[in-house]
Amino acid sequence: MMEVEGKTDPSLFAPVVDASRVSSLGAGVLPDPVHPTWDQLINGSLDAQYVEIQGILTDVQTNWVVLLTRDGLIKAELRVTGVEPGDLKRYEDALIRIRGCCSPSGTG
Repeated sequence: MMEVEGKTDPSLFAPVVDASRVSSLGAGVLPDPVHPTWDQLINGSLDAQYVEIQGILTDVQTNWVVLLTRDGLIKAELRVTGVEPGDLKRYEDALIRIRGCCSPSGTG
């Protein structure tokens, strides 16, 4: 859990906080993730939200994976410390869940 002091800024797309002080308050509990619909994933409405997607892992590359969901293919970029693509290769063709911060890119 973190305590942040600062000033809000409207930014160009979404509001941000320009932090002047950040303090750790210790371990916290993550909220329940949103289970987005296909439309929510592609329209950007869940930008910066904590989400969970589920699908069959069909491809693993250096910094992204492809999931086959019931609505279609999703290419998910992974920014995970300590996980190498080779670690994920063993899960190809398996049903997996990915939880993380959603940031739609709109690029194939």
